Amino acid sequence: MPEKKTMPLIIDHTKHLSDLPNKPSLLQTMKEGFGLGIGSSLGHRLVDSILGQRPVPISNKLKEFEKCMKEYDNEKLCEKLNN
Repeated sequence: MPEKKTMPLIIDHTKHLSDLPNKPSLLQTMKEGFGLGIGSSLGHRLVDSILGQRPVPISNKLKEFEKCMKEYDNEKLCEKLNN
């Protein structure tokens, strides 16, 4: 009996999951936001651990209040600078 020849199976490799339309959901957006925030925080901590802590800026009003207190030692007089 002669052998029956069949067509080889052709698989279409052009369709990928990434080709499908992608509609981001609220949950997906939240996950990406958390990931970005955590990555940014870890990056800042890494840089701070290598280069040392960054100084925290103090407002000018607070500096003026502290200077007034050192100079006059009168809270009533310097109170207007602290507000």
